[in-house]
Amino acid sequence: MRRMFGNRILLVSLLLAPLLVLSAGGCGYSSQAPQLPGGANRMALAPVVNMTSQADADVILGQHVRRRLLNHPGVVLVGESRARVMLRVTLKELKAARDTQYISGEGQMRLLSYRAQAVFSLRDIYDSREIFSNEELSASGTEAMDTGTTETPAHRLKAIEAALAALAEQLERRLFNAF
Repeated sequence: MRRMFGNRILLVSLLLAPLLVLSAGGCGYSSQAPQLPGGANRMALAPVVNMTSQADADVILGQHVRRRLLNHPGVVLVGESRARVMLRVTLKELKAARDTQYISGEGQMRLLSYRAQAVFSLRDIYDSREIFSNEELSASGTEAMDTGTTETPAHRLKAIEAALAALAEQLERRLFNAF
């Protein structure tokens, strides 16, 4: 008898669980991903413009931005003719800084940091309205090395990659937290 009662409770629980999940939307919880203005989800991404002296920085930043947008559930990347909004990014500056610092557990380390600055614009293609216009972004990335290590192009590339990845993350936050 006890076992039969336990099975009924389990059966009722399994039947009511989906209803509880579906009704959670009425409690202020939303399962929808943030969207662009006006519910737009079709976006075109113009090639990144590189105004720095660092070759291929535009390609690296473009890959990071594209990856973030492709993984975002509220966006479908399409060509300009099918897009509702157009995103343009210009990489304005990429500066290196070097420092030596004590890091707990590691000892004395050489730090190679890059600071990246960019601007972005987002335009509604349907009504030619600028949603964002020349909005500034700034981020940095650092590569730590032992003090005896000679800095190589690979170290520089890691620091640049980190800075540009952080810039792409900041862009995503600005696009989707603004609405």
